[in-house]
Amino acid sequence: MLVTGISTLESKRKRFLVGLTIGFIIWQVPYLASYFTSGKNHMSLSGGWMTWVSVAGSVIWAYYLIRMQLESWLLRKRREVVKALNDEYIRLIRTRSFAAGFWVLMAVIAVLFPLSFWVDISTSFVLHAALFTGVVSSTLAYMSFEKE
Repeated sequence: MLVTGISTLESKRKRFLVGLTIGFIIWQVPYLASYFTSGKNHMSLSGGWMTWVSVAGSVIWAYYLIRMQLESWLLRKRREVVKALNDEYIRLIRTRSFAAGFWVLMAVIAVLFPLSFWVDISTSFVLHAALFTGVVSSTLAYMSFEKE
């Protein structure tokens, strides 16, 4: 009984991570693109379809975030399940995914910094790209390490 419950919760965790990652990408890519399409006022998202795509992505991201938090609060009452879901292997995967995200982030910064000498790249774009890269690379690394 406990094993089937844990496998169900692990598959839910994968769905939550996939939903969060897809929602975050859909939410943030229009903002990153707006740095090149909207001129100085990049946050306007040009008021067209990019705004609606970004809003849809943020709604998807918020939906999966709320569902994940609700599931987490419900799980706190079941200590043995929480302990099984957060075992040493999962903690190792979490640590490895943060390390992978860090190195991908460093690589992106190492590319963007020298590029800024030849191309006019705003500081806010570099920070936004770093945030986007750090979040997406860490979650994708977590999902790939979890498959192993």
